[in-house]
Amino acid sequence: MKDITGLLIKENREKLGLKQEYLCKGICSISYLSKIERGNIVASEEIVKMLFKKLGIDFNSDEKFVQEGKKIFEEINKSRYFGTPIDEHRLEEIRSNKSRYLNSSLNIDYQLFELFDKLFQTEDTDILRYKEYMDNDQLYMSYLITGFLNNDIKLLEEAKKVKYTAEIIHQIAYIKWIEGKYYESIELNLEALNLAYNEGCIKLQIEVCVMLGNLYIYFHLPTMEKYYNKALNFLNLIEDRGSKFFIYYHMGIAYISIDFIKAEEYLLKAMEISPEDNKDSMEKLYQKLCFLYLRYNKKEIAKIYYIEAKKINILKSVNELIEIMIENEDYIHSEKYLNKLMDIYNESKKNRQHSNTTFYSDFLIEAYKANRRYKDALLVTEYIYRNQR
Repeated sequence: MKDITGLLIKENREKLGLKQEYLCKGICSISYLSKIERGNIVASEEIVKMLFKKLGIDFNSDEKFVQEGKKIFEEINKSRYFGTPIDEHRLEEIRSNKSRYLNSSLNIDYQLFELFDKLFQTEDTDILRYKEYMDNDQLYMSYLITGFLNNDIKLLEEAKKVKYTAEIIHQIAYIKWIEGKYYESIELNLEALNLAYNEGCIKLQIEVCVMLGNLYIYFHLPTMEKYYNKALNFLNLIEDRGSKFFIYYHMGIAYISIDFIKAEEYLLKAMEISPEDNKDSMEKLYQKLCFLYLRYNKKEIAKIYYIEAKKINILKSVNELIEIMIENEDYIHSEKYLNKLMDIYNESKKNRQHSNTTFYSDFLIEAYKANRRYKDALLVTEYIYRNQR
């Protein structure tokens, strides 16, 4: 692992458009500066300070500051991994000291902190350009965050080579899931669940159980309930209404086509703890209740939830589909219904939203069969089966 000080000198020199000859004049030779910048040697503290001063930068080499900073970042990373609360005042203090951290040997630690802090609000994820300056913990986190943000299994596999953790196996399983490789995802999640148990990480056990519940929706509903209930038992230990909502919502969806009583029970439980500030989730819940009541010929109740969904109207095409179902007694033979349903199904395929694709495939297959388009129904069935392998 190389010392990052020389790289910081080089990056700041190039940012200012300065040549090596100018920067090192009166401080050291060009060849010596070149070695410093390449990380081939570690210069004395005096030379380093003189170089940074000429760059107009106050480089912080205070040993106490570095040691305390290292400890702070380690504590935050541990809290992030295990899901324990992090003091927001402490986070604000770190953010306010951004320049001090970046202009010190804690540069990479701060960049990693900021990547996790902003997560989906940053486009610059090229932290791996510093990999030869990283220790194993930093390298692991860099591969993890860039692999996660870019849905890149190759990067996550590199992280696994550095540290074999439940977190990294779970992230690989997640990508397999969104790619529709459900059997592979199940195997990886079972492995992650065992690792999370051995690590004593309740947060990850919850996340893995939820994903296993999501996966078994497609294969075996009793096993789905087993893992969702396991997650709910863990969630009783902490206050997390959002995760409980998610679980009840998906349990309800799983039973829409086969068991009205269970579907209604779970969807209404989700309603009881619904995140009212999350309009997208609320609209989806209202829409699923519409599909449930329409499927079982309870149109008047469906109308109530349709009105609520229309007030939000983010997912306009789904609301338009529901409107067709409400207004047309024989909607299943309606060309307008079939075309709208095909549009929604194909859009979910295009965006690789496999759970949505599977949900709407049930309605599409039913409509194709009702209109004697058996070949089209078979093609949809084969596609769903092929993408659940």
